Amino acid sequence: MRCTGVRRKLMAYHDGELRLAVREKITRHLEACPQCSELLDLFKKGDQAAVAVGVLEPGPEYWASFTGR
Repeated sequence: MRCTGVRRKLMAYHDGELRLAVREKITRHLEACPQCSELLDLFKKGDQAAVAVGVLEPGPEYWASFTGR
């Protein structure tokens, strides 16, 4: 996969919403691409910040309600 395709799917990857074959392709890309790996780390830090300030702990219920807000 190329960076463009990975970045389009990275949030879904982070949230565990992709089928296994796509996840595996992205995982391999992340192992070789520091830029995309850094972006994934930013998503993870965003989750940690949300927990630290008392926002609902990120999980399926939180993210399901996020799109409705």
